[in-house]
Amino acid sequence: MKAATLSVYYALKILQDEGKLNNLSICLGLNTEREKDPFLDSNARAWIENIAKKSDYSIVCVPARAKSGQMVIEYGGLGLLKIDIKSKPSHAGTPKAGINAILILADWIKEIQALNDYDKGTTLNVGLVSGGTNVFTVPDFASCEICAYLDDPMDMLELKKD
Repeated sequence: MKAATLSVYYALKILQDEGKLNNLSICLGLNTEREKDPFLDSNARAWIENIAKKSDYSIVCVPARAKSGQMVIEYGGLGLLKIDIKSKPSHAGTPKAGINAILILADWIKEIQALNDYDKGTTLNVGLVSGGTNVFTVPDFASCEICAYLDDPMDMLELKKD
């Protein structure tokens, strides 16, 4: 966020110094909640949509790509996925009587991570994991939330198949 903001400042300063911003109305909207999804926050979403309705153009400024140093000129698709596992509970003293949903989810998480394809531009991050109710029972539920970034949004269909 800091590098992007500084880049915007200097880009606008150069354009202003060259007289290229004359007669233009500029609105700079900064969202400090970059690592949170602004579209899940109704206030942030409404704010972004309000600015968009008044704008002819939009520029999303981000630092260069980490590996290549190339300028970011577009984003691919973003997918938010959730997996819920429901199984059979039991007392922790008799674990064979139940099915541990957290262990099942752990296997799924390993499979999800194996779907990362950095060359293709597909990255998946299991960012939230939860499950069980207490340490005295074999957990009968577990869930995780996944953020998927894809250079080609159509790849989401393939991910859902896998």
